[in-house]
Amino acid sequence: MKDSDATRTWAGEKVLPHPSARREVYEPPLAFGTGASDAVKEARLAIPTPMLDVIFKDGSIASFNYSYLRRVDFKPGDSVFLTFADATVVAIEGRNLRRIRDQIRLHRADEIQEGRESEEELKADNEPHIRCISIDAEEELP
Repeated sequence: MKDSDATRTWAGEKVLPHPSARREVYEPPLAFGTGASDAVKEARLAIPTPMLDVIFKDGSIASFNYSYLRRVDFKPGDSVFLTFADATVVAIEGRNLRRIRDQIRLHRADEIQEGRESEEELKADNEPHIRCISIDAEEELP
């Protein structure tokens, strides 16, 4: 609070404005760089993302509604299985998938994408990498 924000009474006393009248608004510093969007996703509450995009190596995309996600299973050896209400199962295989599983479980992941072998070799050992995604659906997908 600056001294200039105060007003003076007829007796010359300083009167500060009520705290609710202050116009100071906290704005967190912007994070720049590659991790900025990840940091925002980690900080936000669940369910702002209504759908999960599954992106395949060939560029095709299948989107699944988070509201129909019934179950998320993690198997040691790094496999994640997503079961939806219509009995569709999305199987994800790769390495270090625990963090991806947690993001999906909390409805924070916007997309998951199959990687290429060359990308896997360039990633650090502790970074997640998805080798393969398959969809097992009762009805035929286009």
